[in-house]
Amino acid sequence: MILEASVVLQLAASCQVGTSIEPNIIQRIAEIESSYRPLAVAIVGLEGAKRFQQPETIEEASSFIESLDERNFNYSVGLMQVNKTNFEDTGLDFESAFDPCKSIEAGAKIFHNCLVRAEKAFPSNSQTELLNKAASCYYSGNFKRGFVKEGDNQLSYVDKFSGIAYTQKTTTANQEEKNLEKPVPKSHEHWDVFKDF
Repeated sequence: MILEASVVLQLAASCQVGTSIEPNIIQRIAEIESSYRPLAVAIVGLEGAKRFQQPETIEEASSFIESLDERNFNYSVGLMQVNKTNFEDTGLDFESAFDPCKSIEAGAKIFHNCLVRAEKAFPSNSQTELLNKAASCYYSGNFKRGFVKEGDNQLSYVDKFSGIAYTQKTTTANQEEKNLEKPVPKSHEHWDVFKDF
């Protein structure tokens, strides 16, 4: 199941409790973290973790992470990919972690706490810089790891959060489109020095 971006935006506005993070920020995190999939499960630090079959029901998802927990795997789950280490602080459990509204509530709380920490640690930073540091903190628990380039596209988590990934994707697509629009030069025989034929 994949939620529509507009639904995630509405949930981001209505599901926060005790926080007031801009809904578009919550929506952006949900897009990066789970591609709007409320039942998403990621095993942290496991090579090929994205290759396993994703659960299709809340029951499957709950059972799956319960078995991961029993085997001491580190995992992140749900729409906002809340890590198991944050379950206690955010009030999540094996089932509620897959509820889109509860996931957004938890994710907003984590992001809010990261933003408060960033404001205290970097009081002279601009709002954009503080939001980027909070995004890094959301991703990794610190203000540095989210700025590290990774993957085939060499984009950091903060690049994705700040829209650089979208900008690069759009720029590449536009360039490819322009290349298609360019007229193909007419070829001429080597003996046609005046290019008459």
